[in-house]
Amino acid sequence: TPFIAIDTGNCTPRHMRVTLVAPPTTQTVATNQIGLPFAVVTTPFAAVEAREDPVCAVMFQDSSNAVQNPPRCTRCQAYINPSVQWSEGGHKWTCNLCCMANTVPA
Repeated sequence: TPFIAIDTGNCTPRHMRVTLVAPPTTQTVATNQIGLPFAVVTTPFAAVEAREDPVCAVMFQDSSNAVQNPPRCTRCQAYINPSVQWSEGGHKWTCNLCCMANTVPA
């Protein structure tokens, strides 16, 4: 079905969809009563329609205002995100996926 997606701060159905409208609230309900698999289908590079706004991208700049790629974990290559743990006064961050301590780029 054709549709126009409006970005309200969450991803649009064009980029991420779940297999169930209402996810089960407990493991018992999920395994014994529903009998359907719960999954998330992601398409991070899905094309947007001509009438839709483009997906926002973040630009990182160092102290000299040179544009850099977003910081990534040195172990698992995950991007820095709101769920990382900060330490040493903001000079290090711990990856929320693999628990690796990383140095914040200068």
